[in-house]
Amino acid sequence: MHIGIDGRAVGTIGGIGRYARELISAVVTGEHEHSFTVFIYTDQPSGWIPAHARVVALDRGQKKRLPFIWEHCLLSGYIRQHGVDLMHFPNPTAPLNYSQPFVATVHDVSIFEHPEWHQPHQFISKRWAVPRTFRRARRLIAVSAAVREGVKRVFHVPDNRLSVVPNGVNTNIFQAVDRTQTDVTLKKYGIAGKYLLFVGTPAPYKNLRMIVEIAQRTEYQVVVVGPAGQSDVSPKGDNGIDNVVYTGVLPPDSPELVHLYNRAFLLIQPSLYESFGLPILEALACGTTAIVADIPSLRDIYHETVLYASPKKTDDWLRTIKMAEDDPIRENCLKLSKYLVSAHSWDRIAEATVRVYEDSV
Repeated sequence: MHIGIDGRAVGTIGGIGRYARELISAVVTGEHEHSFTVFIYTDQPSGWIPAHARVVALDRGQKKRLPFIWEHCLLSGYIRQHGVDLMHFPNPTAPLNYSQPFVATVHDVSIFEHPEWHQPHQFISKRWAVPRTFRRARRLIAVSAAVREGVKRVFHVPDNRLSVVPNGVNTNIFQAVDRTQTDVTLKKYGIAGKYLLFVGTPAPYKNLRMIVEIAQRTEYQVVVVGPAGQSDVSPKGDNGIDNVVYTGVLPPDSPELVHLYNRAFLLIQPSLYESFGLPILEALACGTTAIVADIPSLRDIYHETVLYASPKKTDDWLRTIKMAEDDPIRENCLKLSKYLVSAHSWDRIAEATVRVYEDSV
């Protein structure tokens, strides 16, 4: 089978770009007889794409001139020219006029269940593109059971068109490293002593107000990795919070990000909503304990490999941080997390994804 994969999200901020890159790299090199064509933009690097995949470079400039027409009218023709039997859209928005077999990955449905968390310019995606994609896909890949249930709840998609295939973690990148390798990174950002780490975007559901409240009431430095945006967390020294260190965006394969995961005392993830929580898995792969929001989706994925605190109660976070100072508690979490990390290798995720392809035609 000739499979096309939309790789245009690779390099963008957030989990979808990371998912697309890792999935493409793993699925193309897997043990199967399928061939692949990867669609990217002309100004995107292509060296990361395995050599035996065909690469089609699309003109981003043309899309900028006619964004809606290009995306939803012209893109379908470009894909059809290359004769794919099945197309995979890792970002769950297929062109409105695409009529060939395809699968799409659903990362969350918060835009429908919590529209107040999203920008008004996403109206077209919410009203037409995403719902139409969900209706027409041969199969939808949900990154967690919580996402699957959300799709069923909002769009009434039957079980036989839904498959749960989780995100993965690249343990060639996210792994424990020697402490001496990390010293330069900590010095660069002015980090001294133990610190709490947050990695993510400033979306409202990430609950960065809780990060501020923790920073105001803890002795630890708090390191925030991610874009500034409309965040409640400001760079060090602003808003009277002297112990917040703000690094800005770090590439997902950045050695600095790996260093920060490794040296963190704890990863903290106080989200009000999460479909998967990829930074949690990355931190565990680096040997760092995580405290995460006590919400059903994260309990369903991470079980007893992490510690939990209410996303709405600062005192609960402070108590759990204090509890995590007990070495045996952290060590037990990390011991259990080794099995979870192994189960989420990209090779395993690629195998499961190929099975979805094969079941879709």
